[in-house]
Amino acid sequence: MTLWQEAEAVAEEIDDHTMVAEALRLQGAAAFYSGNYELAIDLYGKAARGHEQVGQTREAAGALWCLADSYGAVGDSENQLKTASESRKLAEYEQDHSLAGDACQMQARALYLLNRDEEALAACVAARDFYRTAEKPAKVAEVDDFAITVNLYLDNLDEALQLARGCLVLARISSTEEDDAHARMRLANVFLQRGDIDDALEQAGIALLAYKSHDNFVGAATCEQLRGEAFLERAETSQALAAFADARVIFDATGRDHEALRCETRLAVALHYAGDYRAAARANRGLVDAYRQMEDQQSNAQWSVVRLLDNLHEAGEHHECLQAAEDLMDAWPAGSTAEDPSYREYLGLYAHALEQCGQSEQATAMASHVIANTPSREAGLSTAYCYQVRGTSRLLNDEAAASQDFSHAIALLLARGRVDRARELSTYFLPVDGGAGSRGSTMPWQGEESLSPDSRGTHG
Repeated sequence: MTLWQEAEAVAEEIDDHTMVAEALRLQGAAAFYSGNYELAIDLYGKAARGHEQVGQTREAAGALWCLADSYGAVGDSENQLKTASESRKLAEYEQDHSLAGDACQMQARALYLLNRDEEALAACVAARDFYRTAEKPAKVAEVDDFAITVNLYLDNLDEALQLARGCLVLARISSTEEDDAHARMRLANVFLQRGDIDDALEQAGIALLAYKSHDNFVGAATCEQLRGEAFLERAETSQALAAFADARVIFDATGRDHEALRCETRLAVALHYAGDYRAAARANRGLVDAYRQMEDQQSNAQWSVVRLLDNLHEAGEHHECLQAAEDLMDAWPAGSTAEDPSYREYLGLYAHALEQCGQSEQATAMASHVIANTPSREAGLSTAYCYQVRGTSRLLNDEAAASQDFSHAIALLLARGRVDRARELSTYFLPVDGGAGSRGSTMPWQGEESLSPDSRGTHG
């Protein structure tokens, strides 16, 4: 930085404006790679204007691309998109097809972050065409790889598969052996999203071996994580647990804390599906503490609280569930309502624990709040529990309303695959001692909860 500042000063003295602009651009690069993005934005902007003033359109386009990259580094997607578009126009004017492709790819990434996904795909197509014209097959593979991400988000699975297979073909020709491993990992991810689990495991396994042969720990960890998801999808929980555990260790050893926590989260999910609710609860309790220490992970902390309560509920530990709900209430900001999905699930489990612990009045009030603030399309198991709670409270005074609540609960349980709970609840509608219409005063869900390994909790 110091040397390029000196060069800029000398260039100014001798009126070499071309060198001034170049010195500013290189200062911007020094600032960017030092992590001083705000300074890089200022310097790249000056460089772009300087290049334009001396008629260096191509160099101005390059400086604008660097400026767009700097805006991306600070999360300013709007200015990133605007500046990338300016870079693209100048690059097209100069017929610099490779740089135009880079600018289009930068546009695509900004558009994706701005939730303008169809436009992002269009920018990917434009970048691809520029790279093809420039005869840059490696760049074609690069933008196609990003297009896979966008298509997966849009659930365009056929398009994603076609792109992933094309990337693998190009990777096989590449002289960089790790390109093949990356392409296979991406193909495995597409197969997983499509539900082609055997194919996903096959490709992930090949990629894993390739990453291991090159001592690429992060690549190997990513493959193990992907294999864990595939095993979990196939309900092979022991294999999923092993894969997630290996991935977590590797991510942790390479200092990737967020990825390690993600694997720990999925490991807790696998424990839940294995029916080891107490172990899953312990894992989620640790995740709550870990996520709450990170400023940008509060949503994950909240869902970890929900999963903790769900596992305690499934284990029949209702008093412990109630205590945890009260202790961890501050995971949500003051003023939160059941319109927030995670808070809604939390309240539903909280209400169920209150009822199980004999605090029916408070449980009913909370359950009614959840029901009133749950959009019909978003109702889940916690909402089903709330209908149970409210239905129970109505049994003595309004049996018709109670029956309606129980019917809602049964429908939600069946929709979420909880046939066991639905069957238990439906016994309310069966005759007792041969008397049609007679109702038992003790509801089945108030007894011992099912601890079957096949049970599925609210948030798996």
